[in-house]
Amino acid sequence: AIVGTAVRLLACDLTVAVLRKGNFQSMVAGATRDGSPIGISPGNSAIDPADNFPSRVLATGRMLHLPDWTDVELPERERRIHASSGMTASLMVPMVREGECIGVLVFGRKAPGPFRDTEIALAESFADQALIAIENVRLFNETHDALERQTATADVLKVISESPADVQPVFEAIAERAMALCDAKVSGVTRFDGE
Repeated sequence: AIVGTAVRLLACDLTVAVLRKGNFQSMVAGATRDGSPIGISPGNSAIDPADNFPSRVLATGRMLHLPDWTDVELPERERRIHASSGMTASLMVPMVREGECIGVLVFGRKAPGPFRDTEIALAESFADQALIAIENVRLFNETHDALERQTATADVLKVISESPADVQPVFEAIAERAMALCDAKVSGVTRFDGE
């Protein structure tokens, strides 16, 4: 939703969200001038500042504003983008959390020219909103995972209290809960008989 709104409000021809995954980057969302989403091909590419502009932003954590691509030496990927789409101007805004650049919002235009200060401020506010959304998802997932672990532990403790003289139901409960928590297809518990 953020990229669709941003592309219209900033009068861009293309807006893309790129996220860092370790030493790799992945395009996670994109929209064209009319706000319609672009197809995202799954996969990651190495963060390589010599190969593309988003990598430079991910590596430095600093905004990159290029009003006219014909005035600079383009990395290989941007040469292909310029040739295929006519993209000529860009603004790339970092998403920084706790001192680390975790993503980039890319705003591109076919017509050369600088982004105005008000447009840059708006782009930065979109990056802030994206960071909030990413953080909310991360916290939700952490809370969900912790709750699942606590529930599994409570389930096993309940079986222990219900079967004080028989360990078999306890082992079965441990195997079942471990399989669910690990999203595994198979789980097992073994006992060592001394030999």
